[in-house]
Amino acid sequence: RLRQEHRDIAGLLDILEAELADFDAAASPDFDIISAIADYFSGYPEACHHPKEDRLYEALLVHRPDCAALVGDVVAEHRSLGNLVKQFADAVGNVMRDAEVSRVAFDHVVRQFIDAQRRHIDKEESGLFPLAANTLTEADWAAIDAQIADADDPLFGKMPEARFAGLRKNIAEWEAERTGNP
Repeated sequence: RLRQEHRDIAGLLDILEAELADFDAAASPDFDIISAIADYFSGYPEACHHPKEDRLYEALLVHRPDCAALVGDVVAEHRSLGNLVKQFADAVGNVMRDAEVSRVAFDHVVRQFIDAQRRHIDKEESGLFPLAANTLTEADWAAIDAQIADADDPLFGKMPEARFAGLRKNIAEWEAERTGNP
């Protein structure tokens, strides 16, 4: 499930990069889509996805105290990402409220957010997840599952929220263009 969530997040980052490319080319990006992406990252990944990974990391530390040396401090990295999410959401909110925001400053905040998210996903996919798969027992996985509230993803889940309807439409269009299947 965590890997699927990473694929979903990576897709959102692709869309955000495309919108930022429009912004950089002085075209008109879809700020409603950008705002929906900021809203999504402020919610589900912060409240559900990262806490799942934190439990995974904590369980792994029991078996492998050297885990932090191998994959870094996942919990601290999530806190840092949370700060970047807030900066990103604040920058988008300022643009949506017509506050004066320099193009350079906005571009920097969004790129920093995208780059940090991508590095984080790569680090977990190449380090944390394989280490967990090779180390944790079935009892560990059951305990992790029991600790985690299984909230439905408001964008990619079974019951998507109406506030993400435009973003869902954009994702479907993006996927159709990418695959050539309308």
